[in-house]
Amino acid sequence: MERKPIIRQRSEPIPDSLRTDDENVESNSLDGKRINVTFHVSNQNDDHFKRSFKYSSTVGDVKRKLSKLLKTTTDNITILKNDSTLSDDVRISTLESDAEVEIFTKDDSFIDVDIVKEKFNESISVIVHEEPPKKIIPQNITCKFHVVNQHHYFTKLFPCYSTIQVMKEKLSSLLVVEQSVLLLVKNKSILTDDTQLSDLEIDNFGNLEVELYTKDGTKMKFDTVYKDVPISDILTVAIPLGPNRIINVNVEVIDTRIVKPYLGGYRNKITGLEYHHAFTQTQDFRSKVPPEKKNHRDTQTVTVRDTAIDTGTSRGTQIYGRGVYVPNVTDVVLLARPHWPNVTQTVAQKRRTECAIRIQRAWRAYRCRKAVSGWLIQCRKRIENLKNEDLEEIRIRDLRLKKEMIAKTFPRTREDFDQLYAMVDRWRNTEIARISKFHTKGPKVAEFSLLLDKEIQLLRSIEKFRVELIEDFRKMKEKNLLEEMSKPVVWQNSKGKIITMDTMEAQKARELKDIYTEFCKEDLGLEDRMKLLVNFKYTLANYKTPLAYQLSSLIDRECDLTVRNVPAKFLDVLRKRIHTTLFQFIKSSEFSGNVAAKHKERTAKNMEGERLYYCSQCDNVKMYTKFPLHSRTKNMNMCTACSWSNFAEQNWVDMTPYKFMLRAVRREERKNKCLSSIAFVIQEKDVYFIVDKVWHSRSAISEYDDIIDLRLCRWNVLEDWSPWNCILLTFREMKSHLKLIEPEKMYDADLVQKVHSKLLLAKTHFKHLMEFKRDSPVQ
Repeated sequence: MERKPIIRQRSEPIPDSLRTDDENVESNSLDGKRINVTFHVSNQNDDHFKRSFKYSSTVGDVKRKLSKLLKTTTDNITILKNDSTLSDDVRISTLESDAEVEIFTKDDSFIDVDIVKEKFNESISVIVHEEPPKKIIPQNITCKFHVVNQHHYFTKLFPCYSTIQVMKEKLSSLLVVEQSVLLLVKNKSILTDDTQLSDLEIDNFGNLEVELYTKDGTKMKFDTVYKDVPISDILTVAIPLGPNRIINVNVEVIDTRIVKPYLGGYRNKITGLEYHHAFTQTQDFRSKVPPEKKNHRDTQTVTVRDTAIDTGTSRGTQIYGRGVYVPNVTDVVLLARPHWPNVTQTVAQKRRTECAIRIQRAWRAYRCRKAVSGWLIQCRKRIENLKNEDLEEIRIRDLRLKKEMIAKTFPRTREDFDQLYAMVDRWRNTEIARISKFHTKGPKVAEFSLLLDKEIQLLRSIEKFRVELIEDFRKMKEKNLLEEMSKPVVWQNSKGKIITMDTMEAQKARELKDIYTEFCKEDLGLEDRMKLLVNFKYTLANYKTPLAYQLSSLIDRECDLTVRNVPAKFLDVLRKRIHTTLFQFIKSSEFSGNVAAKHKERTAKNMEGERLYYCSQCDNVKMYTKFPLHSRTKNMNMCTACSWSNFAEQNWVDMTPYKFMLRAVRREERKNKCLSSIAFVIQEKDVYFIVDKVWHSRSAISEYDDIIDLRLCRWNVLEDWSPWNCILLTFREMKSHLKLIEPEKMYDADLVQKVHSKLLLAKTHFKHLMEFKRDSPVQ
């Protein structure tokens, strides 16, 4: 334990730091003879203020009192008299009765003279005139913070003129949180940053209670709150004498704590906690005379005790004598070197300078080698990163080409068939250009006829594969429809459990699915096929509908041809007709028990909240995702399927590279957090127009025309991407271009004029998007 500090109370009506020449009479009557000192602040337009001190005070006492008044340290204050610095032990009595001195701070900090005079006026109104102000504001305010979400309290001292902004800055560094997430609440109202502490409700003892919150619920650390609390030797205690009168009393704190010595201890290897041996609170007696000044016989006399020891073995000495031989084989002869009489102080200084230069040269060479080695490591890493980027670019390019090759070999979507038709179109145009170079008419006619035959053959093979793929998709669609119809009803109750109910409609749909699956089997035997047809014909006898009669006649025809041993390859068309008619019959309400109709109702209910449009070509109502969209779309009259099947208006263009460009642009805009960019509005057809019509499918710098390596990036990197703020470059050119802040100053004037003309053309074409850009929210 430590001794508690002794507190001595001394009452002073007015602190010395607040006395001026207006209260000399009163100070002389209270404290004896005093002297007035005028302080001039020369580096602040010769501002000055006056204070009164005792004759027995020294310059060090004046500095200590001024440091508390001016909120700085004692060492930072310097006092001059007649351009000579006054030492701390000089007494004020050596100065004149009305002394004038100069004061300035070593760190050139600003000395606020108005605050000093304002404090003096407050003290005069309280003590001299005995007219208390309306609101007594102490110099320092003790703020008590209540952290509501962590149930923690702590206090901190702030000057009365501090603002909430200053308080947040200190709390953010103290509690290790960001300043923007702190909220200070007083009387259920949030305090603004420009509010001063003196404007808030402060009690008579200078205390202020506020609540501390965080916007995102961040937990704060309170380990360092009281880590570095300074201990003041003089405290000001406010004593209330009435409802509107308070007297400040200075209390001096004498610190008599002892420094506990370290007596050892041990540490727990598992928990890592250290345990120190205890020390009593009674201080050990120490003599006032230091040990080096003690002169006593007991401390200087050494007790000597003689002991006789007999050696166990005889040893020879290093002295030649009779009967004693000492070998000198291992002896070393040391000779004193001659003194250098010519070594003067100048020569010695020169040698020391040469040695220092040699050491400095070696040290600089070491630093240079170390810096060069660091630069070499960075250079090698940069080269390696560039190689890795090139390899990654090549890998991505090869992967794209591989995917395109697979899509062209095994097409599955409309985009894949667009690639095939575009490839045939490019081949045809190339062949036409080649044949047109012939000079005679006969070879031209022959080559054009061969070209037509080859083109028809290629288009026929593509169309055959497309028809087969459509048939496969149709079968898959029918199978998915039957599976969807045969699923039981599933919902979740109030307790969170999943409940499944197998309705009569689901059971009936499951039976229809089994019948359709049996009819679609191609590996079914002849006898099994005949039994299936006969059994299903007896089932159809209960239904009197046109589809039932048509399906019954088709079954009779297949049975008749099968009995007559007609090969199976001639029955494929008939069996396809049976499958199609059977599926239409299953969807009818007479046979399926209204299962398909209710499934259609559920599908319609699911589409109620979606945006639906009518296709005038196929007379179907479809969702908006089934219609072609681009920035110039005015109405939706034809769906994607109908517009694609219209070969007369089809312009076979491979949209795969333009889709890749659009995805790359949107990815970069997301990285830059520009979610309001026009890149998320335009479609691949708009990108095709920008690349092909505006930039002519060539790089603006190198005229490179391979569409796979081209990218659309920003022209001005500080603005969002738009058709009038983009440039077509290769991938490597784009990486270098995005590092330029002002491209107009880096590129040639002709190139800049060319780019501006292209951007003006794009802006004219996409002028309807300017309103969208102007109305879009700012991110």
